Amino acid sequence: MQVKNLSLANAAVNVTGTTARDFLQKLVDIDLSNEAFPYMHCRKATIADIPVSFYRIGFTGELGYEIHFPAEYGESMWNYLLAEGEEFDLKPFGVETQRILRLEKGHLLPGTDTDALSSPYETGVGFAIKDDKDDFVGKAFLKHFKERGIENKLVPYQLEIDAPIPDDGVAVLDKGRIAGRVTSSRLSPTLKRGIGLAWVRNDMSEKGSLFTIRLANGEDVQATVLDHAAYDPEGTRLKS
Repeated sequence: MQVKNLSLANAAVNVTGTTARDFLQKLVDIDLSNEAFPYMHCRKATIADIPVSFYRIGFTGELGYEIHFPAEYGESMWNYLLAEGEEFDLKPFGVETQRILRLEKGHLLPGTDTDALSSPYETGVGFAIKDDKDDFVGKAFLKHFKERGIENKLVPYQLEIDAPIPDDGVAVLDKGRIAGRVTSSRLSPTLKRGIGLAWVRNDMSEKGSLFTIRLANGEDVQATVLDHAAYDPEGTRLKS
């Protein structure tokens, strides 16, 4: 068996928002209803005679679809979607907007909120690990983490309204001592307050716990640990 990385051979766009299903339904001949195509499922289809893979996932916290297709059709697909989406007021959005939206949902960004030593048990995705399998890449590493015990956790947090927004990478303090760091921090226009993700000691990770963030100018702000997404915590919009 051979495994070939085809990442560079494919392009992808994310169509998201409350009218995403209505817009895309007019372009394809498959049923995009929630019953026929639920969250976390995939389907094959064509758009403008281009073969595509539909993924009912998203990084924005809203109803959305990722559409993957051969990279040579990238510009054609982009232009086609924008033209067909005029009646739905379809607009492009960039990475910065996406980063705000994903923080509202508490989605971590590998390589930004994690590093090579981060474990899924610390980052809240341990449910995806089936450690009863005989073997898999990384099993020994994860076994070490479980035996050692969780010392730190990546947690979502929010600030008070009107509190200044910390820079990524600034220190988390507990009783004046460094106890972690902020990995991602943005102002949420929807929530009208600062939100983010931070590494903290395990004993500081409970819902409602308070910790101090030291700003780059030396001032401190107080953050509150959340145990859910700051926006639509039940995922109703995402799974609608």
